[in-house]
Amino acid sequence: MGLSSQVFACSKMYSKDQISIGFEDLKIDCIIGILPHERKTQQPLYIDMCCILKEGFLDYRECADICQKVSQKNHFLLEDFAINVFEEIVNLKKIYFVRIKIKKPQAIQEAKHAYVIYEREFV
Repeated sequence: MGLSSQVFACSKMYSKDQISIGFEDLKIDCIIGILPHERKTQQPLYIDMCCILKEGFLDYRECADICQKVSQKNHFLLEDFAINVFEEIVNLKKIYFVRIKIKKPQAIQEAKHAYVIYEREFV
């Protein structure tokens, strides 16, 4: 399984019985970007996240709340936003693997959205 335009899922396989949780298109409005007008006006981001769990369960609302919390900081780059989300998610200590895709629809007029993907495997 991999990334496609229709599905955002974890592509890592650890065992036949792994549990993945996540969400797609979590809408968050925040200040993000390097251009002067981006520093003054909130714009929407859409976040996809997939986590492979070590054990037990993880409430995906907890992950969505982390994204909301991180959005309260003013970020200049999508990459910074993704890394800040990751740094909060890693504290949950329940995850083998996480993939975060952050989409910025207002970045390129001729495109559906610009995006950054950040993924990490925990050892």
